[in-house]
Amino acid sequence: MIGRRAHETNRPRAERDGAELRDDEVGKGYDQVIPVTDEELAELPLPTAKTVDTVAFVDRSSVDSIRLGQT
Repeated sequence: MIGRRAHETNRPRAERDGAELRDDEVGKGYDQVIPVTDEELAELPLPTAKTVDTVAFVDRSSVDSIRLGQT
């Protein structure tokens, strides 16, 4: 390429429109970059799958003592 500086020819470019990417837009991989599809992400278990939602509080006297482990 005539008239271009060497460092400009090796700049990463966007696949979609060919625009030059800034350093903070370029992903870095140390050992290996593994692509993950939207389908694979959808199949992952939710981190909240093992939580308990409190629906209401009741008076202790209204709960059978056997349910509280007291016999």
